[in-house]
Amino acid sequence: MTPTTSDADNAAADADTAADAEIIRLREQIDEVDAELVGIVQRRIALSKQIQAVRMAHGGRRREHSRELKIVNTYVDGLGRGGSQLALTLLELCRGRA
Repeated sequence: MTPTTSDADNAAADADTAADAEIIRLREQIDEVDAELVGIVQRRIALSKQIQAVRMAHGGRRREHSRELKIVNTYVDGLGRGGSQLALTLLELCRGRA
């Protein structure tokens, strides 16, 4: 017995449905990771503000360029060239307004 066109169509539809379900499941996981990342960045911003306040209260500068360079290098080492842009964006968020 040879499969009919309708059998082939049903099999393709089932595969599409399974793929759609898998994509939805994976996107939900990405959404969870994104929510975690937002929380982590918010925590980092708060810590950075505390460091800036302590440094400035003791006559230091708001920014420490050598530390920022170390952070950028850490991101590049871990993520490749694209890590530098992520690190710079993160540093900008954490600096706040002058």
